[in-house]
Amino acid sequence: MNIKQKFIDRQNVLDNPLPVIAFIGDSVTQGCFECFFNEQNQIDTVFRPHLAYSRLVADKLTAIYDRVPPTIINAGRSGDTAWGIFERLGRDVLQFYPDLTIVSCGLNDCNCSTAEEYGNNLSKIFDQLKRAGSEVIFLTENMMCTYVPDMLTDQRLIDIAKRSAEKQNSGELDKFFDTAKAVAKKFGVRVCDCYSKWKEMAKDGVDTTALLSNGINHPTAEMLHLFADELVKIILE
Repeated sequence: MNIKQKFIDRQNVLDNPLPVIAFIGDSVTQGCFECFFNEQNQIDTVFRPHLAYSRLVADKLTAIYDRVPPTIINAGRSGDTAWGIFERLGRDVLQFYPDLTIVSCGLNDCNCSTAEEYGNNLSKIFDQLKRAGSEVIFLTENMMCTYVPDMLTDQRLIDIAKRSAEKQNSGELDKFFDTAKAVAKKFGVRVCDCYSKWKEMAKDGVDTTALLSNGINHPTAEMLHLFADELVKIILE
């Protein structure tokens, strides 16, 4: 990827510009963990932006290229979908002229749209980023819960977990990420397929629901390192 050359150039000559990497997605990108209902009776999340995988990617890259602290834009937004990302892409990402943009969504889309609508919206996102001159990686996300864990005691969260488990166990989320990979191929977008990693773990007997900090769809801080490690591999290829 050309972004790797940006790191090499800056490492060798400090007058060269710093690489700019943008991350845009949903709550997983933003750095959300546990869920709860606030005083307004609305679902809310615990934010830990310093543990977001965008921060981990920056730290891992800087450990390799110690003279190149990349400019990182974390444009993750809790609850967002492919359509929402497309609508705010110019404001939250393109105005910063990123060398590389990492797009990640699908968990929320699976609950509110069809795979076809999701694919159409991703096409718009990829097209706009390519026209703006940004390299693009699409990051598939983690699995949702496969059952309702004991950690959930609020009936409202239990109901959300039940619906999420149904989407996961029926193969519906699989369809969405298969659609995303097909659209990415059409646009020449690299895919960082972490969802397949989670599926492999499940096949090998790992309790993937236990790897979710909210028991529904947010990975633990430890599992976000999987996202970061896989992204760094692609960036440095």
